[in-house]
Amino acid sequence: MKRRSSIQPVELNLTPLIDVVFLLLIFFMVSTTFNKDMQIQIELPTSSSDVPQETQDILEIAIDSGNNILVNGTPITENNLASLQALIMQQWQQDQFVVISADALSNHQTHMLVVDALSRLGISRIGYTTVLDE
Repeated sequence: MKRRSSIQPVELNLTPLIDVVFLLLIFFMVSTTFNKDMQIQIELPTSSSDVPQETQDILEIAIDSGNNILVNGTPITENNLASLQALIMQQWQQDQFVVISADALSNHQTHMLVVDALSRLGISRIGYTTVLDE
């Protein structure tokens, strides 16, 4: 008589495999360099030449460092939207280009008051003056 040998199920121990995968993961995480150069690169436009324009085609709005607003050299009587709109309408001619010259020390609120007044009047041909950096 032959003895029956008992068949033992074959098991695959996954613990060493998981350890190896975990060590590989740690290795790749540590050896990877994280670069800030992967962010979106934007090159800002520059101006290298003056664009000559006729002075009669321009309405100039200036904002000085004290946040005083002048329209073609005439100061507004009160620093509010209605007064600014009235002075702009008095000086503006149809299809005239508006140039805003704001001092670097003027505040943002005054600049937005001018832009809001122009927008409410339907004036969309607006430009800004800058100093050319040579």
